[in-house]
Amino acid sequence: MTSLAWVYRPESKADGRLIDLRFDVRTEEFVNPSAVQRQDPLLIPVSTLLQENVQFYQVLLKAGVPLDDPNFGAWTQRMQKVNNIRHHQIAVITYESDDYEEVAELFARLNKGGRRLSKGDLVYSAIAARWADGLDTMDSFHQELQDSNFALNREAVLRLMSLLAGTGAHHIKLIGADMDEAALKEAWQDTERALRFAIDFLKGECSIPRSEVLSSPNVTIVPALLLHHRGGKLRPRESQLLRRWVYTAMLPRCETRHGTGRPTSPSAISR
Repeated sequence: MTSLAWVYRPESKADGRLIDLRFDVRTEEFVNPSAVQRQDPLLIPVSTLLQENVQFYQVLLKAGVPLDDPNFGAWTQRMQKVNNIRHHQIAVITYESDDYEEVAELFARLNKGGRRLSKGDLVYSAIAARWADGLDTMDSFHQELQDSNFALNREAVLRLMSLLAGTGAHHIKLIGADMDEAALKEAWQDTERALRFAIDFLKGECSIPRSEVLSSPNVTIVPALLLHHRGGKLRPRESQLLRRWVYTAMLPRCETRHGTGRPTSPSAISR
């Protein structure tokens, strides 16, 4: 729907970069034109052809095609076919549920066309709808992480944000009714601060230079939470215990006769 909106109304793109999609009336092909092709008058902007009251003969006359051109009628019909896209029916599925996790899971399963979107993408979009500068703020921080060689996926960052917001480890709950713009903004600020603490710890204390070394991006969550609660300064021996937890968490889990090997719990560190 967003892609269609950008074609119908190119000026609606927030970043100002217009989608210049053209229709070649000679071949009935849609073209993303090069600088040279943009000079071709018979590559008609699709946004023009999709207007409600477009006059096709005027479009062709403006393109330099005279009324007595033998292709005039055929090309008019081809442009009419493009305009008929306006009347194409788009299927809409309505599903009602109060369970955000259930709705997000359903969305992720049904969304198989075009770009695949995860639950994290859904939550980011919902946050952006409630927080005016949210998307730019979040994208800017993800770029900062990437520049520091510690890019993390959205799910891990949102999981930490949800914990800091007090909504639990299920980040889908960030789109609950009680999370307004002020609450989202505060939780995100805490998330940025906590992750900076965690990355400094992983790089400095654990000698982990980049996120690719981590067995999972979720390894950053416990250090981030603990350092957030400690204001960035660990108590005596906590640094050693937290470093041990990180290394243990990154070990592959294996089954033994006595059960499954698991990393030390976060509560053990704080104790």
